Amino acid sequence: MGEGEPVWDGPTVVLYGKPGCPLCDEAREVLDEAAETRHFRLEPRNILERDEWFAAFRYRVPVVEVEGIVRLELRFSLKDVHDVLSSIESEAS
Repeated sequence: MGEGEPVWDGPTVVLYGKPGCPLCDEAREVLDEAAETRHFRLEPRNILERDEWFAAFRYRVPVVEVEGIVRLELRFSLKDVHDVLSSIESEAS
């Protein structure tokens, strides 16, 4: 990290999905909407890029992982995302 660069202090939300997956597209829209009011970094991952991701999630995408724990999968709402992020924030305090 270079001098003067901000230090990231929010959670990283990992979204496992794959191209052509309507539920994955919907999940991305929900997470993008959540990002308008919540502080997190979104890291999308295509499960087709790594064998271990494909093996773990091929029948479950989209999958949301926060702090190394799978928190949501398949279909979820904006409220579900807010609830997960609020839970993470309260665990950290």
